[in-house]
Amino acid sequence: MKFKFIVILILVVAGLAIISYTKLSSRSFDKRYSIKLYAGDKVVATWNAKNIGTIEGTTLTFVVGSDMDVNTRQVRICGTYSVEEIQ
Repeated sequence: MKFKFIVILILVVAGLAIISYTKLSSRSFDKRYSIKLYAGDKVVATWNAKNIGTIEGTTLTFVVGSDMDVNTRQVRICGTYSVEEIQ
């Protein structure tokens, strides 16, 4: 009886581990974002960001640069902007 309980417990723990791993791997850490800064109705600048960034009031701070690039830079914009996930 204890043997069956231990086997079931191991299967449940293994199932939970697989589910959590699947959820973590489905969240792509390689997501890229297209960030556009507007002046009125015109797009005045566009960046491909490595992360979605942080928002403080109306200021957005994000990192740009390629994955192969060692020199990434941090960009801070303020005003009207849009953030779109790139597939």
